[in-house]
Amino acid sequence: MDIEMLIDKYQLNNSEADVLRFMWKNRQSLKNLGIRDVAKVSYVSTATIIQMAKKIGFTGYSELVFSLGNQRHSMTLPKIFSDKEKETFIRLMSDYRDRRMMILGSGFSQNIANYFSEALNLHGFRATANSHLEFLRENVQSDILLFIIS
Repeated sequence: MDIEMLIDKYQLNNSEADVLRFMWKNRQSLKNLGIRDVAKVSYVSTATIIQMAKKIGFTGYSELVFSLGNQRHSMTLPKIFSDKEKETFIRLMSDYRDRRMMILGSGFSQNIANYFSEALNLHGFRATANSHLEFLRENVQSDILLFIIS
């Protein structure tokens, strides 16, 4: 995705657009620059940079730097789901509310799987985060909703 399209899509003001252009242009060395350095070079406050990052869908400056630093030619933005996708997800969660849900993760993804499982359990779902693959047997596959985190 190109930076100019982001600027138009999120209607960034001139200062925000200049910051984003600077960050994109210097994305390879961005991990060595702190937010104060970027603010100083761009003649804006650190708050402006954080607000711009949030405006385009990131949790803050660090996540934006990470995303920009890992991009070769294009930038991946957080997924914005359509209404149809949201409705499908809600229907699926409702259908499986009283059935089992299994969240699979490995390595660092296991931490996310554990968190996701605990959050679902707190909201009344029957979820487990483990690697017991016997839950994947053919005779029980229609009774389990499987989430795979990678």
